Amino acid sequence: MKAMLGSMFAALTIYGSCVGVHFSDATELVARTPMWIRHYNASVAPPRCGDINIEPLFPIGVSDVTIQRYASNAVEDYSAYVLELGECGKNYTGYEPLNHSWPVINMTKRNNPPSLPAPWFTHGNKPGGGLPGIPGTSGTFQALCVEECVCSTTGKIIHNQFCPTDGCPPCTDANCKGRCELCSPSFNKKLEGTMINLWCDPSDPDCNNGRPSRPVPPPSPAPSTPQFPL
Repeated sequence: MKAMLGSMFAALTIYGSCVGVHFSDATELVARTPMWIRHYNASVAPPRCGDINIEPLFPIGVSDVTIQRYASNAVEDYSAYVLELGECGKNYTGYEPLNHSWPVINMTKRNNPPSLPAPWFTHGNKPGGGLPGIPGTSGTFQALCVEECVCSTTGKIIHNQFCPTDGCPPCTDANCKGRCELCSPSFNKKLEGTMINLWCDPSDPDCNNGRPSRPVPPPSPAPSTPQFPL
């Protein structure tokens, strides 16, 4: 279907802009490559893996390169949430250092529940200007939006070599259109409610029996050693 759309609209030029700047790298409407991100969660029983193909979420005209950069930034920014590139239940080579040897390759059975929203997709753990409209997220998204869309995710005007003489304005819904929708606050907040697929390891009895996920109870405190007078 995507290939058909690509042939129908190959001559269509897609522009994106923040602050009304039209990009010179006009993009043909062609089929894009899936871009998967997965998340390992050992804080529930049975342990599970969540994955999502983020490519369909991006506006028309956003290239594979930009989507992969967005995905790589997410992995780097949200390492505290144990993210990596790829699908659950699959082993990869060539993604290092964004792909690791977690037990997710054994997680091939749909979890109970089978899907949940993905709050980890929009909550980073580094300071600085990050995802538009979401304070406290990492600065690597700032670099992406300045370079790709000439706008600042800090909420303030900034000045650097990628900005016009009057600076890069804040990324907003009003000034981020077309392919630059990925830098708008509403786009990034929407991702937080995006549903991800959940998988577990069928060799785990809880997974095999379809038992609903539940939080792993905290470990019992170690008993204190009685103190005897000398």
